[in-house]
Parts: sequence; structure tokens; C-alpha cells
Amino acid sequence: MSRALEAPTLKMYARELARTAHTEHGVPEQLAERARTATVRNLAHLGNEVLGSSGRRRVKAYFDAVVRRASARATGPGVREYRLKVMAASVAADLRASGADGERISDEVDAWLKSHQGAA
Repeated sequence: MSRALEAPTLKMYARELARTAHTEHGVPEQLAERARTATVRNLAHLGNEVLGSSGRRRVKAYFDAVVRRASARATGPGVREYRLKVMAASVAADLRASGADGERISDEVDAWLKSHQGAA
């Protein structure tokens, strides 16, 4: 993280979150930009002040929530694939939390993906 982003403003941090979401986490650019715009608009009351660590956590949590909500409704390049990826990861996490082994997780996620082709 660059020196400037060690103590970013809302707009700077939202821009960095969108970039990271897209380039490092596979969030379609359209969704990342939608989340950036909504985050800056809806947290505008934070102003142009430098965000502390709690402010950054709050902005990141809001941004992530917008990505999740928007991915459930959005259409466009890569969105359907991203939505399936996120949903499959959730299925895998649930199975892992229940103590399932790797083979069972793989089998169930594969079956889930096959049953949802064309549905997302």
C-alpha cells in the first residue's frame, strides 16, 4: 500500500477498494465501480478528512456489502460468472464449517454448480 493510502480520504480509499476488488478478487469492473460510487455517495458525511483505521474498516465493510447486494441483481460482462463463484464459495465455506472433508466439498460444490447452470 502506498504512503498516500496509509491515511486515505473516503474517495481515495473507495477508489483503491474498487481497484483491488477488480484486479485481485475478480469482481467485475462494473460491480466494483458501482460499489465505489455508492460507497462515496452514501458515506459522504465522512467528508474529505483522512480516515482512521475504524473509518477504513467501516468503508470497506460498506463497499463489500454493496458488491454482495449488487452482484445479486446486476447483469453485464462477467457478473453471472462472478455471482456463481461467490455462491459456490459460500457453499464450500458452509461445508468446511460443518467439518466436511475436501473431497466431499469438491463433490458437493461441483454438483451445486451443475444444478445452477443458467440459473444465476
